[in-house]
Amino acid sequence: MKPTIICVDDEKVVRDSLKDQLKRAFSPDARIEVAESAEEALEIVDELLEDAGEIPVIITDHIMPGVKGDELLIILHERLPRTLKIMLTGQASAEAVGKAVNQANLYRYVSKPWEREDLTLTVREAIRSYFRDQQLDRQNEELRALNEDLAHKSAAFFRHVPQDYLKLLGYEDDFERVQPGVGVDRELAILFADIRDFTSLCEGLTPAQCVEFLNHYVARIEGPISSNGGFIHNFLGDGVLVLFPDGASPAIRAGIGMIHELAGLTIESHEGGPSELRIGVGVNAGQVTLGTVGSSVRMDCGVAGDAVNLAARVEGLTKPYGAALLISHHVVERLDDPEEFTLRRVDKVAVKGRARPVDLFQVLEAEPAERAEVLRSTLGSYRAGIRHYYDARFTEAGRRFAECLVRDPHDQNALSYLARCRRHMGGVPSGWSGVEVLGYK
Repeated sequence: MKPTIICVDDEKVVRDSLKDQLKRAFSPDARIEVAESAEEALEIVDELLEDAGEIPVIITDHIMPGVKGDELLIILHERLPRTLKIMLTGQASAEAVGKAVNQANLYRYVSKPWEREDLTLTVREAIRSYFRDQQLDRQNEELRALNEDLAHKSAAFFRHVPQDYLKLLGYEDDFERVQPGVGVDRELAILFADIRDFTSLCEGLTPAQCVEFLNHYVARIEGPISSNGGFIHNFLGDGVLVLFPDGASPAIRAGIGMIHELAGLTIESHEGGPSELRIGVGVNAGQVTLGTVGSSVRMDCGVAGDAVNLAARVEGLTKPYGAALLISHHVVERLDDPEEFTLRRVDKVAVKGRARPVDLFQVLEAEPAERAEVLRSTLGSYRAGIRHYYDARFTEAGRRFAECLVRDPHDQNALSYLARCRRHMGGVPSGWSGVEVLGYK
């Protein structure tokens, strides 16, 4: 059955005009059905759904006897959440349009009298979007099935805990004695890395191509990880969790190496051409618990602790803070040589679900060379601004951050601090510490 476009309007001349225009534009690839009321439209929808018909677009007037257009769209959205909804009317209030947007995911509002070409393009793009989303759903389902198949095969094949993990447990030379329930506490550096905009990058790829891309990505980052004494403990979709037993400095070096290793690497999709592959990296350090779980048939290794959770949160903040690599103050405290890296403090935050604040530092060596050079040129003013800010000397701090912005107008952290300085010049509460409380992970 051909996909169907439904038009709802109580005026016959409008219905006829819509049907004629849409037939000219979309026949013979689509059917055009018209209804003079919400009740009649719902009957048409029922019949089409019984026959497993596709309804990519519904166009409705707002002012109609009985059920109004926005109410009809809300009813239909519960049954047809993927269908694109267009309101075509000259009398809809802002309240009605807002209601349709919020409760029916209104695709577009078009005023009467409409421009014929504009409406045709709107409907054409809506149909394209509808079937593109369907294709993406199918690909995601195929990818889920492929992942499930891989998981089943891995569960049947892998019996032993990874050797690098066994070293941390102290069983490097006595693998046979390892049983579920073995556990130790260790001081480690933890690195999380995640591919930016992974879903968008993979749009248009087949599941097999997506898996091939992930394998290529892991192969590229394994070199910097292993050469700095780390190992990938876990794959988290498009992200990796990496453990470093030999201190915080190797973890930072690995993060820098991973980012530079991927510089210039692109992924070719069917739509939109090549896109640059970028990752965000977060590093934390502290005490973690390592242990084996499972049975005599299948064992797995786990790592847990506040340090692990915080490492994941630090990585999640790389995008909002515009940094390729962020580290916590726990890492800074454990550096072998604090002068090895150029660090720029970006904030003191209390992340969601965690009461104790954490200081975040950007590692400039991980940024593109041109960007890092600009940030280094303003580092003196920026650091002075940070000192003044946390001393609650907001006028002096604001002046310093303004100096940074003269040299680098795109410095979003300096811009953020300047805005905070202006906000705090009227005074801050007693005991103010400068901690920013984040409401997201």
